Amino acid sequence: MIKVLTVAEDIQPSLLSIVQRLLRKRRDWRKDFVHSRGLTTLSKILTHAMDTKNGPVVNASIKCFEASMASKGALSKLSKRSELLNPIVLALDTENENTRTTVLKMCAIIMAEYGRRPCLQAFSYYATEMGEERFTVLVDVLVKSKNLDLKDNAFLVINLLINAKELDARVQRRREFNSLGLLETIQTMKANGELSANPALGDRVTEYLELMEDDQMEVQDRAVLSGKQVDVNKIDSVLSAVQKAVEGNAQLEADLKSMLLGVRE
Repeated sequence: MIKVLTVAEDIQPSLLSIVQRLLRKRRDWRKDFVHSRGLTTLSKILTHAMDTKNGPVVNASIKCFEASMASKGALSKLSKRSELLNPIVLALDTENENTRTTVLKMCAIIMAEYGRRPCLQAFSYYATEMGEERFTVLVDVLVKSKNLDLKDNAFLVINLLINAKELDARVQRRREFNSLGLLETIQTMKANGELSANPALGDRVTEYLELMEDDQMEVQDRAVLSGKQVDVNKIDSVLSAVQKAVEGNAQLEADLKSMLLGVRE
C-alpha cells in the first residue's frame, strides 16, 4: 500500500480512506506504516495537495495523520520532525472547517505529550509562509468562523501555547495574541452569546482571562520586590521584604503572622 502511495501521481481520496481505516483498526499495519516511511510519504502527498489546492486529498491526508497518532512512534516522529508537522499546520489554510478542527486537535495532543516547542515552531513556519504574525491564524478562526467546535479547539490550542512554566514566556505569548485583537474578539464572542452556547469554549476563555490577571499581578509583585533589591527566587528574601513593608502597622503584622503560621501548619 505504501509503495502504491509513493508511485501514484494522482492520489485519490478513496485510496487514502482505505489507509485511514487500516491505520485506525490494524495496530500491526499502523506500526509497519510508521516504520516504512509512511509518514514521510503522506507528508509529500499532503504538500502536493496543498500546492495544487486539492481539498479532498488535503482532508483525507489529515485524517490519515490523525489516525496514525494512535501509534506512539508516529506521535513522537510528528513532534520531532518539523518536515512532518509543518505541512500539517499549513493545512489550517483551508476552508474545510472539519480539517482545521482536526489539525488543532492534533496540535493539542502533541503539546500535551511533548510540550509546546514543536507547535510553536510550526506556527512560526506557517506565519512565515503566509506573511503574517505567528498566531494570526488562530485569532482569525475566532473572528471569522461560526463553528463553535472549531473555536473551542482554537482556544484550547491558544491556552496550551501560552501556559508555560516561565512567567516571561507566558506574558510574551499572551501579548502576541492580545496585539492581534484577542481581547476585543472575546468581548464580541461574549456579546454574540457564543460563550454561553458552548460551555467548554466559555471555560477556556475564563481560564485565559483569569491566568492573564494572575500573571499581571505576579509581574507587578516582581516589579515591587525587584525595586527593593529582593531576590524573587528565594522565599526568605521575599518574606523579609514583606515583613519590612508591614512594620509599624499592627493589623498587617498580625495578619502576616497568622498567614505564615497557617502555611507552616
